[in-house]
Amino acid sequence: MGRYLQMNKAVIATIMHKLQGTYSYTDIAKEVNVSVTTVIRMFTKTFNLGIPAHLPLTLAIDEFRGNAGGHKFQVIVTDPKGKRVLDILPEKSEVALFSYFK
Repeated sequence: MGRYLQMNKAVIATIMHKLQGTYSYTDIAKEVNVSVTTVIRMFTKTFNLGIPAHLPLTLAIDEFRGNAGGHKFQVIVTDPKGKRVLDILPEKSEVALFSYFK
């Protein structure tokens, strides 16, 4: 185990390897026996999504339970037609969403 880690390096390496494939967060979480939120958190820390240059015609916006930055819920913004994640917002407040889409 690495210093300050709750998981050993083999589990982290397995998650990182699976994230590069076509596995769902749920499948990865079940396989390595961690929460889905942990897998999503590792994904967002590893793969910098950046701010999209333009928004697609269709957006899907959903909240999920997490614990990032002291907030209980985060928001994921996706392009359902292009099947890709555009961004993950740290909180779901109206002010934060308005500011983001402004």
